[in-house]
Amino acid sequence: MIYVDREQLGAGYATRVDAAHENAMPQVSCGQVARSQWAVIVNPNAETELPDGQIGEIWLHGNNIGRGYWGRSQETEVCFRNKLQARLDEGSHAAGTEPGAIWFRTGDLGVYIDGELYITGRVKDLVIVDGRNHYPHDIEATVEDASPVVRRGFVAAFSVPADELPAGVDAGDGVGERLIIVAERAAGAGRAEPGPIIEVLRAAVSRRHALPVADIRLVQAGAIPRTTSGKIARRACRQQYLENRL
Repeated sequence: MIYVDREQLGAGYATRVDAAHENAMPQVSCGQVARSQWAVIVNPNAETELPDGQIGEIWLHGNNIGRGYWGRSQETEVCFRNKLQARLDEGSHAAGTEPGAIWFRTGDLGVYIDGELYITGRVKDLVIVDGRNHYPHDIEATVEDASPVVRRGFVAAFSVPADELPAGVDAGDGVGERLIIVAERAAGAGRAEPGPIIEVLRAAVSRRHALPVADIRLVQAGAIPRTTSGKIARRACRQQYLENRL
C-alpha cells in the first residue's frame, strides 16, 4: 500500500506522500498486468493514452476480453468497441497491440505508479464540484470517522445538479453540482437529535476536503440501497434522494 496526496488526486495526478502527510490517502496496488493482456490509462473524453502518474479510465485489450453483452448491442458498442486516438511516443502500455486494436472501456479510474496498476475509483461515481474531482469513498470514510452515530460502511456520497435539489435544500447560485451525503444511524443511535450530528459531519467534510455539503440525511439502518454483492449502490441512492424517498 502507498499513500498519495488527496488534493493532487482530485486534480488528476497521483503524487506519493508519507503516511503522516495531512492529505495522505491510501491506495492499494493491483500489481502488474499479465503479459497476455494490455491495460492503458486513457483520457475518457479525448480517448488518448495518458502517461504514468496521471489518472484516467482503464481500457483493456487481450484474448480474455469478451465480445460484448448478450442482447445489448448499444452498450456493447460503447464498452467493447473503442479505439485509441493517440498513444504515447515513449513508455506506451499499448505497445505490442495493432494500431487499430479494439479496447474494452472498464469505467474504472486508475493510474500507473512504478509499473503497477492502481484503481482509484469509478468514472460515474466521481463527485465533481467547482471543477474538482472528489472520490466518494474518501468522503464517506471522513463521515464515518466523524461521529459514532454514523453506521460504518453505510454512507453514500454523491453529487446532484443544483437545479434538481429537493425543495428546502440550499442550491446556492443554482449552477453546477452539489454534494449530498446519506448516512445510516448506528445501532442505539436512533433517538439522537440530527441537528448537532449533521453539523459535526458537515464540518468534518469541509475541514478535510474543503468541500461544502448541500444536504446530509441521517436515515435508519437498512435504508441505503446496496448491490447484490453488498456494496453501497450510490446511483440507486441518488435516485431515491431525488425522488424524496430517503
